[in-house]
Amino acid sequence: MKIRKTVAAILAALMMSACGGDKVMVDEAPDFVENELESAPETGTPVAETVTAGAETDAEDGEPSENADAYDEPAAVTAASVMDSIKAAVELPEMYAADDAYLLNNYGIDPATLDSYAIEEALEVTRADRIILIDPAEGIDTASVSEKLEAFRQDKAMEMQDYLPEQYEVIAAASVKEIGSFICLVISPDAENIENIIGSMTGK
Repeated sequence: MKIRKTVAAILAALMMSACGGDKVMVDEAPDFVENELESAPETGTPVAETVTAGAETDAEDGEPSENADAYDEPAAVTAASVMDSIKAAVELPEMYAADDAYLLNNYGIDPATLDSYAIEEALEVTRADRIILIDPAEGIDTASVSEKLEAFRQDKAMEMQDYLPEQYEVIAAASVKEIGSFICLVISPDAENIENIIGSMTGK
């Protein structure tokens, strides 16, 4: 480059002068050096702009930046969402959903003590099918909830024992279980499959 040749020439002149004992004072760069510097080609995009451009490219490529927002956490598993998955995967008789008043009057469980719940019961009184999912709130005695569901199961078994023996067998085979955060009572010929669905959604 022209600038390097010019600087080399100046240095050579200084060295020669030093060897001869003469002092050379260089207060200002010669005009031709300034001209060379002014005529030097631009180096291109400034550093700051280059860094910014690179960051934009990374964002377009889908790479998370250091200041990227945290990923959204997956939605919490509720009793209703589990029940929807069961109904979508398992063939059930015609069912109806219990409400707060039904939960309190028939199971003795206060809805205010629960984070969520879902109860589906067979519409026909001659069918024992029931799926009960209870998610107690923090601090609630889960043993008490289990005892209430077991008491209900025993009462229904006694009702069915004499006049609907087949349905009685379905109830007798059922049991109250804790699966994940849920206390469950599944009364169904397909209880094992239903409980597996509950377990897969709760990580148990």
